[in-house]
Amino acid sequence: MTEEQARKIMSTVKEAVTVDTATFKTVSELFGSLGINQEQFESAFECIGKDLGFVLKRTRGNAAVVRYVQFSHDTDPEKYFRNILQLFLPYRLTEDLKPEGFQTFEQFYHNGQWLLDTVVHSVKTPVDVGKHLRKNLK
Repeated sequence: MTEEQARKIMSTVKEAVTVDTATFKTVSELFGSLGINQEQFESAFECIGKDLGFVLKRTRGNAAVVRYVQFSHDTDPEKYFRNILQLFLPYRLTEDLKPEGFQTFEQFYHNGQWLLDTVVHSVKTPVDVGKHLRKNLK
């Protein structure tokens, strides 16, 4: 595999993982939608992947992404708040993360509420708890 082919595969995967409309997919679903397979990805990663912003860990012969892109609150607040809402707030559809009436993910984070077990909760509370737990696990 040439370096140019490897860069094309890796940039396609990275873009698919970070695009605004991306939803969680299995690795096989992601690769299938991109028209590549596991072997092509691993070859591309071995060729140039070490400097592209994520780490590959092998587990029982299978690859797993163990790090992912993290956005800065200062430089890209909209992507930052979307990311933390996706990580720490239960949701089924992307629209659940920014319901009608909210212009930005940040507005929903600060002012939104959601219903859990017939009790209304602030969106900020479980997200902050999740962020705190993640920080302590590192």
